Amino acid sequence: MPDNTDVHLSQDELKVLIRDAIRAYDQSSPRLTRDDIESVVQDTVAQMMTGMGLDHNNPLEIQQDFARLREWRLAAEKIKTKSMMVILGIVIAGGAAALWVGFKIMVGKIP
Repeated sequence: MPDNTDVHLSQDELKVLIRDAIRAYDQSSPRLTRDDIESVVQDTVAQMMTGMGLDHNNPLEIQQDFARLREWRLAAEKIKTKSMMVILGIVIAGGAAALWVGFKIMVGKIP
């Protein structure tokens, strides 16, 4: 088995070797045109949207669907905020009632 540790290339020889490898790769690989790239991207996006259950041929319907989803999300956020306020109000009112009853007991108004 040959020992590869004895290979010594000068910086210029290495540059020539790399340049030749890049040139060989460039000549062997096909070049994609802008139209090819756009076609691949359009097909990929169409497949992705179809996979999500969206009709990519009807963009207005998709916009309406997303607008409806946004309305639902905003409504859910409002419900969450108002629910937290109600819970907080109940806790504060319960604490205030407990303090009031405790105060009444200490004063002796409630036996």
